[in-house]
Amino acid sequence: MNRVSTNKYVFLVLGVVIGYFVFIYVYNNKLNSQSEKFQEILKITKEYYLDKTDNEKLFESAINGMFEELDPHTSYLSTDFQKQSDDDLRGNFDGIGIEFQILNDTINVVTAISGGPSDKLGIIPGDRIISVNDKNVIKIKNEKVLKLLRGKKGTTVRITVFRPSTKKTINYSLVRDKIPIYSIDTFFMINAETGYVGLSKFSETTTNELINALNKLKQKGMKKLILDLRNNPGGLLSQAFQVADLFISGNKTIVSTRGRKSEFNEEYNAVLNSPYEKMPLILLINHGSASASEIVAGAIQDWDRGIIIGQNSFGKGLVQRPFILEDGSAIRLTVARYYTPSGRAIQRDYKNGKEEYYLESLNDSTKDENPKNKKQFK
Repeated sequence: MNRVSTNKYVFLVLGVVIGYFVFIYVYNNKLNSQSEKFQEILKITKEYYLDKTDNEKLFESAINGMFEELDPHTSYLSTDFQKQSDDDLRGNFDGIGIEFQILNDTINVVTAISGGPSDKLGIIPGDRIISVNDKNVIKIKNEKVLKLLRGKKGTTVRITVFRPSTKKTINYSLVRDKIPIYSIDTFFMINAETGYVGLSKFSETTTNELINALNKLKQKGMKKLILDLRNNPGGLLSQAFQVADLFISGNKTIVSTRGRKSEFNEEYNAVLNSPYEKMPLILLINHGSASASEIVAGAIQDWDRGIIIGQNSFGKGLVQRPFILEDGSAIRLTVARYYTPSGRAIQRDYKNGKEEYYLESLNDSTKDENPKNKKQFK
């Protein structure tokens, strides 16, 4: 009897193993077949298309087309663009100081870095750049935008923008400058007891910058804090967790991530003993507060740790994992979703496509036309 049971168990395990390898074989064959089909199409196009083609451009367009079928935040980055993205998080660069998004083939200003050339001359979120140095830039690619707008400090670039709110075009002559990537725009005492900190992004130095600012304000008598996350589009998850940890006590959950693969399921809990855990706190947010900003705001709100004031936030609750390719280019692939301590999903709906997703946010952010009420960045 035992021998029969043992044999049944062995055959069961053997069946599972064989089934697994059959699945892998079929899957790989199908993947190889699809890759070969693409190569065949590329070869035919190169051989017979009316005009001369650029294989690299066609290949990158195919990748971007594939990612259009996914979510708005999965993306392909060329070698140059990947390097520039890393520079933005780590240091500084010379340019005009804007963050942009190409929508409907047009360069849309998302934000202008506080104190940068664009901010000083009054460029605001929602402005659409239609020409650079008298050259039409409709349908231009990300990499070419960076090459046109960035350049040596002290050099001049002319741009023309269309402002939807006024239906007018405006010409600007901008002198490029060093654009520092600081996380904190400003901090000061509003009155004898209340400190203010404007946090514009979550980069590698954010937590250290914030601790330094808080300590200085505390020395001046700060007993209450206003933390401004308006128009902060996010950044590094690790920094969002560490910033929230400054204000949340015990071993409470700050954020969790859940994906299709279990390796991306993580829970981040408070670990620090911070002097700011019981300090009265107000968070300012708006439509431009996204991702890491929403992680901080969500944790503060769910634990009833402070008061959230402003508008509904952007709704970016997807986790991207960078995969660096052999040639130095990269893909940022969405692998999980963020959840607040109470289990709320942060991500808003994107079923109408990427362009509608971003345009909806830009339209919301331009409802307040006074740039003085906005904290711009990058």
